[in-house]
Amino acid sequence: MLRLFCLDRIEAHLGVLLSHGAISPLAGRTLPRAIQKLCATLAPDALSVVDAFEIPDTLMRSSLGQKVAVDYVAEVIRAVMSDDDAPGPAPFARL
Repeated sequence: MLRLFCLDRIEAHLGVLLSHGAISPLAGRTLPRAIQKLCATLAPDALSVVDAFEIPDTLMRSSLGQKVAVDYVAEVIRAVMSDDDAPGPAPFARL
């Protein structure tokens, strides 16, 4: 992960690094392929890595998160239409 982060930062600032001679043009040209190879190596563990950060599904815009958000909106609409009290906290607060 650290290597991927570093390559990403180098790629983001490649123009400056090239202009100051901090990286060779050849290294700059091979950077996208190196990032692709590293991503392919990390891909099998991607779900575990994301899960380790415990980011709620609603923020990840996953299928589950979208369903939770839609269910919450439907709950709010039903409460408003029936003049009941508003439902509990936002869906991501429940995760």
